[in-house]
Amino acid sequence: MNVHMDELRVNEYIVKRYATGDKNIWDSCIANACNTYFLFYRDYMEYHSDRFKDHSLMIYRDDKLIGVLPASEKGGTVTSHGGLTFGGIIHPYKTTAAQVIDSMRAIVKYYKEAGFQKFIYKPSPWTYHTHPCEADKYALHQLGAKLAETHLAVSIDYANPLKFSGGRKNQIQRAKKNGVTLHKSCDWKTFIGLLSNILMERHHATPVHTAEEMRLLQSRFPQNIELWTAQNEDEVLAGAVLYLTPVAVHTQYLASSDAGCHLGALDLLLSKLIQDYSDSQRYFCFGTCTEDGGTVLNEGLLFQKESFGGRSVIHEIWEIDLTKDYE
Repeated sequence: MNVHMDELRVNEYIVKRYATGDKNIWDSCIANACNTYFLFYRDYMEYHSDRFKDHSLMIYRDDKLIGVLPASEKGGTVTSHGGLTFGGIIHPYKTTAAQVIDSMRAIVKYYKEAGFQKFIYKPSPWTYHTHPCEADKYALHQLGAKLAETHLAVSIDYANPLKFSGGRKNQIQRAKKNGVTLHKSCDWKTFIGLLSNILMERHHATPVHTAEEMRLLQSRFPQNIELWTAQNEDEVLAGAVLYLTPVAVHTQYLASSDAGCHLGALDLLLSKLIQDYSDSQRYFCFGTCTEDGGTVLNEGLLFQKESFGGRSVIHEIWEIDLTKDYE
């Protein structure tokens, strides 16, 4: 049974559980973090608060907020965060590596004393960092954390772009010849319907978000979320949902019908989007190509993403046994 605890002092650090009244200072920290992402703002995190019990933390040193940890709890496990792909300690660039390491130790002590048995930690990949900031991963090593999952993702480095493969170029030309047109859209119902059909037919799965949730999130973050479609007249053949960060554009969802695959609709759409963000972003991130906790590599998906000029980036998930002594 978890102990109700709102605050813990560890030496000069104070670990405080997030409360509703902390929203403004939390969001200010996210806005100025070197590993920021709009997913960490409270208006994004709390859209699914009915499914994830929040147990986020705020870390203070000498009365100054030096970092926050988006997190949720379920049973005896706390995760950073159960409703987000990744997270970890989010902190300003002025927070030093030593302070991040000490913060991690304080966080582990807090969750241990709160009665949890396991801490699942999902650090943000470096392709989303505005400044180098991976001291949290060193802290995991010091604490004896176990690397539980490794996922392979693909990103394009705009500073050193690679050429599209010949097959991709052929598909792009096919789409152009067949009159495929590209549109910025707000028709979430049609896109999520297309995505749902594809996921069910090919993977017996469903999208994480509903059309209503995506519509809500886009209304809250209109500068960060975009929906694009490739069409043949009024028929939506393919689509892409983009999440925009300060340094990277991430394809949150990609979908193409069988007809769209035949016509190269998604190839044409991605070629436009990759080009459009080449001057404003550092990376174009496709997301992971792995399944079953990272143990299975989807080689077809990997080949498709690499053929646009992307190369591999690792996403990690760590576990800390909170029943151990960390003194």
